[in-house]
Amino acid sequence: MRRSLSMALAAKSLLAAKSLLAAKSLLAAKSLLAAMSLTAAPVAADSVTEFYKGKTVTVVVGYPPASGYTLYGQMLAKYLPEYLPGRPGVIVQSMPGAGSIKAANYVYMVAPKDGTMLGIFSVGALIDELLGLSNTSFDATKFGWIGNMDESVGVCVVKSASGVRKFEDLLQQEVVFGGTGPAGGATQAALALARLYGVKIKLIKGYPGAQDVVLAMDRGEVQGVCGITIAVLKSRLSHQIAAGELVPIVHDAIKDHPALPGVPSVYAFAKSGDDRKVLDLLFGWRVLGRPIATPPGVPVERLAALRKAFLGAMSDQRFVADAAKAQLDIAPASGEAVASLIAQLFSQSKDTIKRAADAVRN
Repeated sequence: MRRSLSMALAAKSLLAAKSLLAAKSLLAAKSLLAAMSLTAAPVAADSVTEFYKGKTVTVVVGYPPASGYTLYGQMLAKYLPEYLPGRPGVIVQSMPGAGSIKAANYVYMVAPKDGTMLGIFSVGALIDELLGLSNTSFDATKFGWIGNMDESVGVCVVKSASGVRKFEDLLQQEVVFGGTGPAGGATQAALALARLYGVKIKLIKGYPGAQDVVLAMDRGEVQGVCGITIAVLKSRLSHQIAAGELVPIVHDAIKDHPALPGVPSVYAFAKSGDDRKVLDLLFGWRVLGRPIATPPGVPVERLAALRKAFLGAMSDQRFVADAAKAQLDIAPASGEAVASLIAQLFSQSKDTIKRAADAVRN
C-alpha cells in the first residue's frame, strides 16, 4: 500500500513543490515533500478503515454453489474480514454461467468499483476473450488482481474398461470423452489434445460441469474426461483410482507433478518453443487455479489493503488447517504476481494466439 500511495502522492507533491519555488526557497519545497510523505500512509489507512467499517464485501463466484470454486470462496470469506481494515462482513454469491464468463463480465462491467465486490472465476474465461472465442468486451489486464489461492492442475482420466493405459494409446484407439460448454476446461482440453497431437478423442459436449461428466462415466455414457483437478482425484475419485477403475493418462502442469508419478505432462509432447507458447495459452494459465479480482478502477489504497488482507488470510494457521480438513489444496500467490502473469499471457504474438484459438475452436 505504501508503494502505491507514494507514487500517487509524489506526483501531487511535485506540482506543489514547483509552485512553491516561485515564492520560497528550494529548501521549503523539499520540507513540504518530506512532511507529506510522513503523514500520507496513516491518513490513507484511516480512510480505508472508515470506508469498510459497517460494510459488506461480496465475493461473486462464477460456478454453482457445490463447486470447488465456491468452497474456496467460502473459506476466504471466513478469514478475510479479520485482516481487512474496518472488519467488513464478507459473503459469497454464486453466479454460474458460460464457464464463469457471466461472473467475469459482471465484475468487470457492472459491479461497483469501490472495493466492495470481488470475483472468483476461471482465467480460462479471460483467455477465451484473448482467443476471440467469447463475446466479452473486457481487458483482463485491467482487473484489480487480489491474489490466487491455488495452482490448479487438470488431469485426463479414462475408464480402465476402455483398454487405454497411457496417453499414446489414444493415437491408435478412439475413446468417447465427455465435455462441458464451449468455454469449459473439459471441452477445450479434449479438443486441444486431439488437434495438437492427433489423439482419437470423440467428444460429447453439453454436460453442465466436469463432475457431471464423471457421473456420465459412472453411467457408461462416456469413457474419459479431461480437466479433472488433483483435488477431485484425491477425494471424489480416490477409491476408483486406487481400485484401478480409472486411469490418469496425462496432466497439464508445466512439469512432472509429484501427485501423479508416471503420468506425463502435455508439455512433454511439445516439439518446439513455439509449441510450448501455444500450450501456455491453452493450459499454462491453470497455474492461476483460484484467482481473486476486483473490477478495474478500485482506489489504489483499497486495492492494496485487499491484497494485504488476502495474504494475511492465506497465512493464517487456522485457515491452513481448515483448508486441509476440507481437502482444499492451497498454493497462494500475491496480487502483483497474478497481474504479472496475466500481462505475460496477454502479450503473446498474433501467430501464437491464432494457433491456440484454432486448437480449441468449436
